[in-house]
Amino acid sequence: VLPGLKYIHVIRNGLDMAHSTNQNQPRLWGRHFLGGDSRTVISPRYALNYWCAVQRRIVRLASELGEARIHLLNYDDLCRSPVPVIERLAGFLEARTSEAARIRLAERVAPPASLGRWRAAGLSVFDSADVDYVASLGFDVAE
Repeated sequence: VLPGLKYIHVIRNGLDMAHSTNQNQPRLWGRHFLGGDSRTVISPRYALNYWCAVQRRIVRLASELGEARIHLLNYDDLCRSPVPVIERLAGFLEARTSEAARIRLAERVAPPASLGRWRAAGLSVFDSADVDYVASLGFDVAE
């Protein structure tokens, strides 16, 4: 329908997302991806399982549609090293940007205090296959 549409999918470390107080996505959509019903308790383990299911679907769609249509943006990388992430994003959007503009954008990136919040609880609450998948997407899972 929209052949020129470009989709930017921002991915935050699923371990952090599993410990977020905002669990609306797994609450609303978890049963559609994982089965179960609306009474399912949203635990960090369940939230990470949902996160992995969603990311697998997006990665599959990106593979099917190609890099020109879907861009996966690692939020942790953006917070850690914004300029290269902004450069890749500009390339995906085919946007001409000056180095000065990219630096100004990078200066606006403010990493939240919640980066790495999962470390307080550790990895034992998660399914090891889900932790491995988080790592496979380039996120830090070292305790």
